[in-house]
Amino acid sequence: MDKRWKLLKDVTGALRQAGIPYTVGGSALLALLGLTQEVNDWDIATDAYAHEVARALDGFEFKKAESGDGPYASRYKWVVTEDGHALELFGHFAIKTDEGVCHLPALNGPVRDGIQYGAPEVWFVAYSLIGRTEKAALLKGWLAQNGADQDILDRLRQQPLPQAIRAELDFGGVR
Repeated sequence: MDKRWKLLKDVTGALRQAGIPYTVGGSALLALLGLTQEVNDWDIATDAYAHEVARALDGFEFKKAESGDGPYASRYKWVVTEDGHALELFGHFAIKTDEGVCHLPALNGPVRDGIQYGAPEVWFVAYSLIGRTEKAALLKGWLAQNGADQDILDRLRQQPLPQAIRAELDFGGVR
């Protein structure tokens, strides 16, 4: 088993065993959906409190990282390492906009190999907010083709999104 994959399985297994909801997003979600071949890193998001996650990760090597750098406004960010590999875990994932702080909830998308991936709708907004237009466009195309979850879109519309991104939250079908 690839060591990066093992680290992801071990960490998500520990979170699941502790009853902590999480989602894996970023390039791992894009790869799962068949939109890219390369997973740059593992991004895990949770809406759990830091002390709950710390308890679940007892036995792992992890350190606090800057969580408010650049456009990010997550409550906490940890880097978990093992055998020279790392993954990032965001608590209450959020991104600053000119309109305010946009909270991006850890909402469930697909599950594969026992790993809970994030909602593509959430990651479309995240990529749009941080200016990763190519990745946002890939997700937008996927959502237009496969349908979007209306409840998730409604939750995202409640956030202080820039008007240009808000206008793009109208995808062809609903799933």
